[in-house]
Amino acid sequence: MGATNSDRVAEEPLEKNGVDVHRDNPAGKLNFHGYLNVSSENQGVNYDYPNRFALWPAEKVPDRGSMKKGDQFTLTSSRTLDDTIRATSHVSPRFSSQAYNAPLDT
Repeated sequence: MGATNSDRVAEEPLEKNGVDVHRDNPAGKLNFHGYLNVSSENQGVNYDYPNRFALWPAEKVPDRGSMKKGDQFTLTSSRTLDDTIRATSHVSPRFSSQAYNAPLDT
């Protein structure tokens, strides 16, 4: 498993469409990279870090559409790579937690 920002290693204010979303976002996340002793579909997939961030809580992020807690969003969208397209071509985290939380017992 890979942990991102799980013990507040880095903090940088984030904005989405001009709204400050950094107090609770990006969420801490855990990605499952597969088992080392066998081949699996999770090995080598694109988790899109550092381009996308997991939502927590979703209701504080503007223009989120149908995205919910744990889904990933980007700060800058383009016609060829927006949140919807990335959601189908990149793997969301297996587990998301409150930002700057240290789930050390997970």
